[in-house]
Amino acid sequence: MMKKKIIGKHAQAYFDSGFNCAEAVSLAVVEAFSPENGDVFPRIATPFGGGGAGTHQEMCGALAGGFMAIGTVLGRQDKINGSEAKMVAGEFREKFIESIGATQCEAILDQLGLQHNSEKCSELVRQSAELCASLLIKRGFQPRL
Repeated sequence: MMKKKIIGKHAQAYFDSGFNCAEAVSLAVVEAFSPENGDVFPRIATPFGGGGAGTHQEMCGALAGGFMAIGTVLGRQDKINGSEAKMVAGEFREKFIESIGATQCEAILDQLGLQHNSEKCSELVRQSAELCASLLIKRGFQPRL
């Protein structure tokens, strides 16, 4: 499980360098599991950071970034398949709630309390990327690190 920790550290480093939470998680996971699709990240994830356009009112960007990464790796390319991506995303959401306690950005920020330079969000980004990676590894996908 060392590879998931590397992916988590990459996500955290992206976040600490200025990418938002959704960008950092999606970029690190997609780079590891589906690098051929990485050219659209972090651009596609940008509006999801900070709970939806930075409002903190919607889904946590780290959760949204994980959803985007799962969709990139497992998402359907036709209208017939797609249940595996939904199943993995559902499991990711459940484990995210178990670990973090909520899915809405503002509720999470309230739980985290005061922070300096988003250090608690940085840790949350790392945890989210590790969780997402572990679910993909569990299903037989190997990160290309």
